[in-house]
Amino acid sequence: MDALETAQLARHRGVIMQFIRNNHFAQRSHMDDLTLWTLMTRMGFTVSQDYVFTLLQELRDADYVKYQEKVDNRKGTKWMERIELTTAGRRLLEGYTGDPLVLIL
Repeated sequence: MDALETAQLARHRGVIMQFIRNNHFAQRSHMDDLTLWTLMTRMGFTVSQDYVFTLLQELRDADYVKYQEKVDNRKGTKWMERIELTTAGRRLLEGYTGDPLVLIL
């Protein structure tokens, strides 16, 4: 993986977290992975829904977000709903902690 790809991944993780935070402060309903993918594509990012799904999994593994993962075994599909920031995610966004894997602008 080259430096450009690494920087893009970090930026995309940061954008996703900022969308979640903005949604929270606006007191809107929790987001799902499809909503986040739609927002990213509308902002001009060329990303797949699977890519957003993977980034959310990485953010969960880092304890920055939590969500409910749902599965439809008949259709063979998975999705994430009720996505929200954890305390560690809020601290990162507010600048109290840092992580080179998440770029917050």
